[in-house]
Amino acid sequence: MNLDSKSAIKDIKLQINEIENLTHQYNKSADHVKWIIDTQNVLSEIFGKESKFYEFFISIDWAPSGRAIMVTRLDYEEKLAQIKQEAYLSGLEKAKGILESAINQINRKGLQKTETPKFGNIKSRKVFVVHGRDLKIRDELVLLLKNEFNLDPIILMDKPNQSRTVIEKFEKSSLDVRYAFVILTPDDMGNLDKISAKPKPRARENVILELGYFIGKLGRNNVCCIRKGKPLLPSDLHGLVDIPFKNSVKEIFLDIKNELLESKIISK
Repeated sequence: MNLDSKSAIKDIKLQINEIENLTHQYNKSADHVKWIIDTQNVLSEIFGKESKFYEFFISIDWAPSGRAIMVTRLDYEEKLAQIKQEAYLSGLEKAKGILESAINQINRKGLQKTETPKFGNIKSRKVFVVHGRDLKIRDELVLLLKNEFNLDPIILMDKPNQSRTVIEKFEKSSLDVRYAFVILTPDDMGNLDKISAKPKPRARENVILELGYFIGKLGRNNVCCIRKGKPLLPSDLHGLVDIPFKNSVKEIFLDIKNELLESKIISK
């Protein structure tokens, strides 16, 4: 989408104008969720997902965090509702400030879009690690990436929640990654519906979802699948080249090194 400065300002002002109506709503109402999605799209189209405006906006806390409520039991629910609404309104004020700041920058400098790199930030040492329930294998890979290749592995569960949904947390945590490792382990069991065949081991559904996300975000050349055992995979992934191992990622150290060298994440 190509915008000139006037069109960009107009689109941002439309989002600002909707804030007044949202003050009479509540956090995660249908109107609020729609407005958040629309505003993210506007900021992404105008500035790019690597811009400070987009990052500040998706980092807004819409719910209270860790605040003690010193009231009697009878007043608790009423006070909690008040605190939640205050946090929600504070989020709207922050959003308004971000959007107004975006307009000010366009007025001063014109449009300066920050494009999202197709294959991640080339200066970044961040490598996302997608994993299932086998935490021993995950920890082995993390230590290997840190100690042997001086990389910065990102684990989703280690990142703060900040009152975000899982997908919001995932998007934020993966903004600056350059490469992704996907650990395919036989964690779940499944078979076809209404078929009495014996269930077979498969990778967790969240692992497959995140694998597809990173293929789209980084390109297949910057995603490495390592596989323990023979978990079932969706038919769309048949033919996917992965690196098998039996018990430990140490068995495939040279394979991992070669993949990183080929993607120029590390050098000889």
